[in-house]
Parts: sequence; structure tokens; C-alpha cells
Amino acid sequence: MTAAPKHRFADAIGRRAGADAGGGAVADAALEMWRGVADALTPVVGGRGVMALLHRSVFVAGREYPYLTQTLEPGSRDVNVDGLRLALEAQAAAEAINGSAALFAAFDALVASMIGLALTERLLAPVWDLPSSGEAAQDVRT
Repeated sequence: MTAAPKHRFADAIGRRAGADAGGGAVADAALEMWRGVADALTPVVGGRGVMALLHRSVFVAGREYPYLTQTLEPGSRDVNVDGLRLALEAQAAAEAINGSAALFAAFDALVASMIGLALTERLLAPVWDLPSSGEAAQDVRT
């Protein structure tokens, strides 16, 4: 079993951003997901650990989406989150979704390589999987 595929993240971002969203809505959706990631992982690896994992993920995803590397703080292991927002906002919606999805996929794979796929899924699935806005299906008993 491997880490979650990139399209899972693209779908999650797209659902959060909404139909016909622009780069700004995509940036908001992605940053909302990053806050969820930080909330889920900070108790496990600490805030600096989350930032280090994000830094490495930006480096990896930046090979395919170079605009992401603009968010790396020179001489630091930090990522400029405001810079990430600006970088995503500057892209067309599809490009921002694809770049964000690549970043989440790199992050997910990195975390899974460290703590295992099952624990990664348990910790981060609530972030990736937006609950349905519809009513839950009812069991039909006959």
C-alpha cells in the first residue's frame, strides 16, 4: 500500500474551494487544510516538526511546480505561509489546485514513510476527506 494519490488531494481542495473558484478560493481552501494538518500532527511531531515536513514537501513538489519554492525562507527550514497563499492566488485555479495537491501528496508520502501508512491515514484522513453536506443514508430494514 502506498500514500494517497494526488487526485485525492485535488478533489478535497476543489470541494472546499467550490465550483468555479479562482486562485484565491483555492489558496483559502489549501490553507484551511494545512491548518487541519498542523492541528493533527503538532501533538505528534511538534510545530517545528510540521514545519520541517512542510519545508521538505515544498522542495519535492517544487520540482514540478517551481512557484511553490518561492515560499521557502532563505537560510531557514521555514515556509512562508503568507507567501504560499500569494503564490497560489497568483495561479489559475486549476494550476493552484494541482500545485497544492502535489504539495499535499509529497507531505502525505513523507509522513507515511516516517510513521507508517495506517497511522498517517488515521491522523490525516479527516483533513483530506471533507464530510458530505448531505444527510446520511438510512439503513432500510425489511
